Parts: sequence; C-alpha cells; structure tokens
Amino acid sequence: MSDEGDVRDEGDEGDVGDVGDEPTGAEPAPVDDATPPSEPDSGYKRRVAIVLAVLAVVGAWIGILRTDAATNESRYARETTRTAEQALRARVNEEVVQGLEVDLDAEQEALDLRAGAGGATATTGGIDRTQLARDLTFESERLDLERGALAETRVTYNNRASQYETVLTTLAVALFLVGFTLILSRRSRPPILVPGLLLSAYVIGWAVWIHQREIPRTDSATIEASAEGATALQFGDPSGAVEHYDRAVDLDGEFVPAFTGRSLAQFTAVNPDFGRTLAIVDTTSAAAEQAFADAERAVALGDGRDVAALVESGFFRFLAGDYDGALERLDAAEAVGDRSPRMAVLQASAELARGDEDAARADLRDALGGLDATSGSTRDREIAADVLTLLEWVEAAEPDQADAVASIREDAARIESSIVVGRELSGELPADATVDLVDLSLDGDELSLTLDYAGLPEDTAVAAYLYEQPAAEAPDVQAPELARFAELSGTGTVSGSTTVERACTPVALRLDVYLDGALAGSFDAPGGEASC
Repeated sequence: MSDEGDVRDEGDEGDVGDVGDEPTGAEPAPVDDATPPSEPDSGYKRRVAIVLAVLAVVGAWIGILRTDAATNESRYARETTRTAEQALRARVNEEVVQGLEVDLDAEQEALDLRAGAGGATATTGGIDRTQLARDLTFESERLDLERGALAETRVTYNNRASQYETVLTTLAVALFLVGFTLILSRRSRPPILVPGLLLSAYVIGWAVWIHQREIPRTDSATIEASAEGATALQFGDPSGAVEHYDRAVDLDGEFVPAFTGRSLAQFTAVNPDFGRTLAIVDTTSAAAEQAFADAERAVALGDGRDVAALVESGFFRFLAGDYDGALERLDAAEAVGDRSPRMAVLQASAELARGDEDAARADLRDALGGLDATSGSTRDREIAADVLTLLEWVEAAEPDQADAVASIREDAARIESSIVVGRELSGELPADATVDLVDLSLDGDELSLTLDYAGLPEDTAVAAYLYEQPAAEAPDVQAPELARFAELSGTGTVSGSTTVERACTPVALRLDVYLDGALAGSFDAPGGEASC
C-alpha cells in the first residue's frame, strides 16, 4: 500500500507539473520590458563603463588644471599685494621729494635774492634734485604699471579657476546621465544617453578651449618703456614720451597703458599747456586725431573695462562734440570703478553741452560736494578749476547754453568760496559793495593785478578768478593757481604779481570777482603776443 501511495504521489506531482506547462503551439508569455536581456546588455555595459572611465580621466585632468589655476591665482595675488605696497611707498616718496623740492626752491630763491645771485640751482648738497625726482617718478610709475599687469594676470587665473569649477559641475551632470542609462530599458536609454554624450563632448571641448587661452603677461621691457613715457610726460617732454610709448607698443601691441599714455602724450604735444591748465588749442591736427584713435584702441584692448581708457575716450568724444558718446564711455567707466570727482565734472559738462541742465547741476553737486572744507588741498582747487575751464569750453562750443553756463559758473564759485571760508554763503551781492579793476597786465611771464574795493560789509568773502585765453578763438581756461580767496571789509586795495609760465602765451585775460558768492564784476584785459 505504501509503495503504491508513493507512486501515486509522484504521479500527482508530475501531473501538476504537466498542467503548469504551456500547451504546445501556444504563444510565449510576454517578457517584462524593464528587464533587458542579459546577453546584449553585457556589451552595452562594457561600452558605458569605458565612456565613464574616459570621463573620469577627463574630470581628473580638469581638476588638476583647476588646482593649478587656483595656485597661480594665489601666487599672483601675493605678488600683486607686495607690488602695490611698494608702489604706494614709491608714490609717497615721490610726493615727499616734490614737496621738499618746492620748499628748497623757495628757500634757495630767498637766499639768492639776499646774496644777489643769478638764480636758484637744481642741486643741493651735491644731490641733483631734478634727477632724484625723475628717478622716483619712474620707479613709482613702473611699480604701478607692474601692479596693474600682475592684477590682470591674477584676475585671469581666478576666472579660469572659476570656469574649471563650472566645467567640473557640468561634467558631473554628464556622468550621471550616461551612468543612469545602465538601469534603464533599451527603449528608455536614447533620450538620456544622447544628451549625456553630447554634454560630455561639449565639456571636453570647453575645457580644451579654456586651457588653450593665453594668460596675459607683460614683460618688464614693455612696463619700463611705458614708465619712461609717463615720467617724460610728467616732466614736460611729451614728444619724448611719445617715443617711449611707441617703443612700448612695438614690444607689446596689446598693452593698454601704452596706448592710453601715448594718446595723452600725443594730445599734450600739440596742446602743450593741457597738463597744467587744460588749455586746448588743437583738436584737428593729425597728432590730435591719432590721440583720439589711440584712446579708442585702448578701450577695445581693455574690453571696455579699463577705467583710464574709458575716461580718456569719453573726454576726447566730448571735445569732438559727441556728447552722447562721451556719456556712454563715462557711464561705462563708472560701472567698472568708483566715480571720481573729475569724472563727475566731465559728465556734468557733457550733460550741459547736450542741454540737460538739471543732470549737469546734479553731477556738479556730487563733484564739488566731495571737496574737503578743511584740507585746503591743491587737488580740491584743481577740481574746481576743471569745472570752470570746462564750462568755458561748453559755452564756446554750444553758445545756446551760455545762460546756463553763467548760472552754473556762479554756483560753482559760491560753493568753492563757501568751502574756503568755512561757512555757507548767501550768493547775494552785498548792498552798495563795489569792486574796480585798476591794473591787470602781463609783461613776459610776470602777471600783475591791482583791484580796488569799497563798501564791503564785515568779513565779506571775496573770490577772484583769473581766466586766460591760450590762443585766438580758443576757449578761456582757469588755471588752478590763478584764484585768490579772502575775507575783506570796508574799502581798500589788493594787489600782487605772480609768474605765469606758459608754452602758449595768453592772448587775453579776464578777471571775475565774486562777493559772498555773487558775481560783482568781470573785467577784460589784453594778454601777450600769441605763441600758439
């Protein structure tokens, strides 16, 4: 019995198995599409593994490049900081020597007058002070240019390191897309795999493009030639400066400071008093046009990010009557760096020239409002003189703006006088107060002035601005050193004389006198024989 049962049990199990089998000729059961066949997948997985390995190697290469860029950026940052400190010390030494030179000249002149000597000497204690000043100026300019070149290299390395980080992030996305296809069915792979492969190819091309881009470096010979040009220009030799800058351009045709420096030197060569007084007598000669072209070239080489090039281009566009173009350049310079008072003055002049008086007044308030009431610095006086000189240019170029120029000129004089005397002025002429010019004459280089005043209330703020016309048909200029401020009372006379050293002998003079910030009188006088 038990044997039969065992046999029966086995048969039952076989029957059950037979029932579970599919009938002959029936269609096979559907296979789940999410489970790809193992045999074809083995080859696909090998190919994906190779792609992932290649991308991993590429990622390691990019990581090394990124580390190298970051290391160089850090090194150049240290060199830039060190050079900046040296440049600052050199600039301070230069200014100290210049100040001492002025004091020594004054002392030497006094000694010569007492001793009846022929004139001051440029040596003291066996030291050639002029050469010492030139050497310090050259070193200051050289270090400043070197700092700028190092900073440009550092920024480039910093940008490159940041770009490599972006490339690595993008590569990680490509790796994910390619690797993710390993768990997808054959039909689902292409929409993910193709973008992953394309992104991988793009990342590799991007990394190669970044790597092959040149790192900007400026050799010492180019920097020294440009520093020689800046020194020559500062010491009154614009033609020599042009030669030095030509050499710098020949050495490196993409060095922006060489073009901005040569532009200024060429313009100064045909406007020899420009550096002293902003006097302009030539804007149409070949040299002036080349100066304008160099300024535009500097803007292009600096990718519109070099502040000096943008301001220089803006100024030349202003002189050419392209006020919209001037403001475009100046706005771009302001976007790159802080707006200086001189930049605000130039913006105000361009705004006024194109008829926007409100904007001009706002810009001038910014420029003059930043002057220090307690410092009495020559820089503040120079900025105020720039305002008055550029207003003269606007009036000459755009006669329709004459009334606006007169009003803003008076505002500027009132603001400067308020700063000098340390109190707000009314801008109203005191009742019964008068001024009268007795003498205003130019004999060679000697300028003499005598002015009578009467009926001044106690501590009336008096400001006298002397303008000079550098050549016939040229706009007047207000030189920084030809302005005097005082607080006077009652009736009296003021007189004095000064030496006016100009390459272009002033052909006409004008004296504007303000009392408490209001124009009390404007007097004209002849100058000397034209030399420009």
